[in-house]
Amino acid sequence: MLIVGPQGSGRSHVARVVHYHRDAKTSGRLVPLEGELLGSDLLELSITAVIGSKDEIDPEATTTLLLEEADRLATPAQATLMSLLPTLPRGVRLISTAQQSLTALAARGAFREDLACALSTP
Repeated sequence: MLIVGPQGSGRSHVARVVHYHRDAKTSGRLVPLEGELLGSDLLELSITAVIGSKDEIDPEATTTLLLEEADRLATPAQATLMSLLPTLPRGVRLISTAQQSLTALAARGAFREDLACALSTP
């Protein structure tokens, strides 16, 4: 899921509402990740640390990784994220925020097309 809007539009707030839309018991953890600050290695370490072992994920509670400013991910970090998406276990979802449409950035060659499509679908 991708939430797009200008700075100050409440993208992070909308992402949190989506995460907590149910009972707090089934919401699980919300882990913000700042895309602009994450290099490839730190992104991989952060995501693998959060998801840990697949056995540690509570199937009754959804853990949400909140990737803020996805449109500011460096190219190597985009490649790393694309390789990690298929490994996310059941019960872990990724919500991203961006100031610009990722598909529009991809059309200009400024963002990976496959990742833009992956993040832009619910």
